[in-house]
Amino acid sequence: MHYFPRVPAILLLLSSAATGCVAEPEPLDFDGEANGSSCVDTPTVLSSVDEVSPLGFAAADVLSFAVGEHESPLFWRAHTSEDMVEVGPENGESTLSVSVTHDGGEIRFIDSEPADGEGGLEGEFSNCPDRIEIDVMAQIGSGSGALAESLPVTLTATHELLAHFSAAIEPEDMAGSMTVTSLDPQFDVGPIDFDVGISSYGLSGSITGMITAEMGDTAVAGFVDYAVFPSEEQQCTSSELALPLDADLLGFSAADALALVNRAWIFEWAWQGSEPVELSLSAAHDGEAVCASLVPGTANRLAFGATITLTTGDGVVTAAFPVVVTVEANEEGELGQVHVWNDNAYLLGDVAEFAESFGEFGVDVSGYDLAGIEFNGAFVDNDAPGSADGSLTVLGGINPDCSGEPGDACEGVDVTELARAEWGNTGVAP
Repeated sequence: MHYFPRVPAILLLLSSAATGCVAEPEPLDFDGEANGSSCVDTPTVLSSVDEVSPLGFAAADVLSFAVGEHESPLFWRAHTSEDMVEVGPENGESTLSVSVTHDGGEIRFIDSEPADGEGGLEGEFSNCPDRIEIDVMAQIGSGSGALAESLPVTLTATHELLAHFSAAIEPEDMAGSMTVTSLDPQFDVGPIDFDVGISSYGLSGSITGMITAEMGDTAVAGFVDYAVFPSEEQQCTSSELALPLDADLLGFSAADALALVNRAWIFEWAWQGSEPVELSLSAAHDGEAVCASLVPGTANRLAFGATITLTTGDGVVTAAFPVVVTVEANEEGELGQVHVWNDNAYLLGDVAEFAESFGEFGVDVSGYDLAGIEFNGAFVDNDAPGSADGSLTVLGGINPDCSGEPGDACEGVDVTELARAEWGNTGVAP
């Protein structure tokens, strides 16, 4: 699961005095040579939509849900002067329509491997995935006409349940009324990038872009979010499948995972150096999308947001806070292990907001500027003791005493582990 907080245009140095410009990316090389993505792509043209690829599915399986009309809520980002662009004419919530047609466009299986000397990551973390590619036409529109594009795209799929395409259009070539204006004359507006995921459950993705400038011997670029769909805060990437809570697509659902976490476990909680006490633990879905990662050769996985509630029998701990839940299949493809943790544990918040953000733990954080927690847990479908366990650490942070003068050294936040507790099940209530 991937949460994407909104950020303004961030300026990055892209090149040095050697060139003073941004290097153009090298195109994919379909003759089996290494390309700018550090992958060697070897294509094999498939004879028809029904020919089964080495991935175990055919183009027909993908086209069965990808071809046709699709609609989604579309949320245009509000922009300030920090973003360095002005975007119009649509704003706020709108609608996105995507229509895909296939009229005999070529179908390819791409065998992709890291280029020699590049190493590369395995499985779901690989940036060189094998895939099917299908040449199609896409029409992209929005509620008030900001988008009215028609263009050829390549539909890609690493799994028979999810398809994806990306496209880049120069602002002056947009057929719709969308405009992007740089608020700084030194910066030029780059192509408008569309990143679109399609499944039988709908659309997901984003519309983004870049602004660039040459400042002496250095090239600078800023990344800008224009719009996102289908929700205002993007949880799933366009390469993940967004599912409802009860969708039993993988042989198990996120609802099954919550049921496991909420089983009638008999829990104990113990601070380090203290005797164990009874613990009550429960989890509730946050109502947002469940993200399914479907990567050939790896275990299928779900991820979603939830709220964990903790209460100890002695009344010392009464807490509730957001967590990420991930669910992995076992070797038989059934519900395997469920992991729960709080995201960005070491991004501490103002100590005055600690109790409101997390709850009460009986730990004095008043001597610190910042405070937070680190929580994790693991659950397996077994009634034996130790089938559900984890830990929680309360953290305090002291802000560095910095001069604020440019060029002066300044150390980071000094983080201290104030207290640590471990918890686990001793059995399951009958």
